[in-house]
Amino acid sequence: MIYKKKGGNMAGKFELFRLSLIPKPQIDAFEKEQTREDYIRTVFGERHQFEHYGSLFHYIPVDDRGDNQEILGRIGRPITVAENLSPEENLSDSMRDGWKASVIAIDPTEHGDGQKLAFEYDQQVGKPESIIQNFVKYRGGPTLLDR
Repeated sequence: MIYKKKGGNMAGKFELFRLSLIPKPQIDAFEKEQTREDYIRTVFGERHQFEHYGSLFHYIPVDDRGDNQEILGRIGRPITVAENLSPEENLSDSMRDGWKASVIAIDPTEHGDGQKLAFEYDQQVGKPESIIQNFVKYRGGPTLLDR
């Protein structure tokens, strides 16, 4: 799968995970049992906030491709960037608040080796395995990750 960022193709490093779901021990008699794909689409189809090592992270689903097969999203965090002002301002040191996000691509369809999640590695965002583990733990859902 190729995801296009504004300005061209994304050529980053991704880490691949398999999603493992643990079924609920008992469902309500009136509750329709969800398929694994439906559950993954529900969890990753909504915005979420969660904490990771004391920082607030946001997950935002992205759907700008139109085919709706894979699920795309971004997990981001606030950052402060050290930079310099213009020459007219003597190239003085300056700090600017902003956000940094990594792309997440999920194939929720059933395969012999399970559903997969690819997480773009960006040092400013953090380690993919650690972040996604906190995301699924925070959600309280029965989702586990395997390498």
